[in-house]
Amino acid sequence: MQLIFGGAVQILHFLTVPETRVTVMIDKEAQRRRKTGEDPDVYGPNEARTVRQRFAVREILTIWARPFIMFATEPIVLCLSLFSGFSDALIFTFLESYAPVYAQWGFGTVAVGLAFVPILVGYVVAYAVFAGFIRRDRRLRARIPDEIQPESRLFGLLFTAPLLTLGLFSFAWTSTGPPLPWIAPMICSAAIGLANFAIYMATIDYMVAAYGPYAASATGGNALARDFLAGVAALYATPMYQNIGPVGRHLPYASTVLACLAFVFTIPIYVFYWKGPEIRRRSRFASELAVGRAGNKGRRVSAVSDAP
Repeated sequence: MQLIFGGAVQILHFLTVPETRVTVMIDKEAQRRRKTGEDPDVYGPNEARTVRQRFAVREILTIWARPFIMFATEPIVLCLSLFSGFSDALIFTFLESYAPVYAQWGFGTVAVGLAFVPILVGYVVAYAVFAGFIRRDRRLRARIPDEIQPESRLFGLLFTAPLLTLGLFSFAWTSTGPPLPWIAPMICSAAIGLANFAIYMATIDYMVAAYGPYAASATGGNALARDFLAGVAALYATPMYQNIGPVGRHLPYASTVLACLAFVFTIPIYVFYWKGPEIRRRSRFASELAVGRAGNKGRRVSAVSDAP
């Protein structure tokens, strides 16, 4: 089922999403100009390099290693990747509680499956909220383009990230069964879904803005953390909900532990929002981008691909 959905999405993406990699766009524009005779001697950055130059072993190894290097040496990549990774792992972890939680209200297999719908509702709401903040940033860039910092991409997260902690605490202590209504933990899971989507989108968006031509490597570190931590969650999720807390009260205590962890992992968001420019000045990759922007009158330097 996952392969079918994944394949369908990839096909849809290929057919509907326009190319955004600058070097590829320049290559296509150069090809168009040669074809129309507008400029028969123009070539794009990739066209101007031989196959051996484009696929040099040293360059490939450097680019392959950079996500790991940035993950280990860049505070922004490390902290935000761990936060995003924890948020993903959290979804896999707390979903392990669904069957025993909703069994208290007599939910069967189908009903437990439908209990996932509130998370989807949270994702849709988060998408709408995130789109609103994107429109806000566009208006600001149109009015004061040289003064907008990458940290503006984290502004929405200041308000949505706490929902992760609040949602988990609320889910923990509404998952104790009757006489509480079953709708209560579902509402809390919708808040968790909203926060999860916002965390993923905002942290990726911030890394792209902060690292520019090195964004692929920065977000690669983010993907490493998310996939690794989510995979590890499969090992401890069930034992966690079976053993933490007093006998017969495991469910709320396990989710409370997750809520406490969520609170700790949320703190870097506020640190980077207020201290981000200072942290980026001490970053080799981000500082290189800042120098390039300064020399390009504040505009993003796009001519350099994710290269060594």
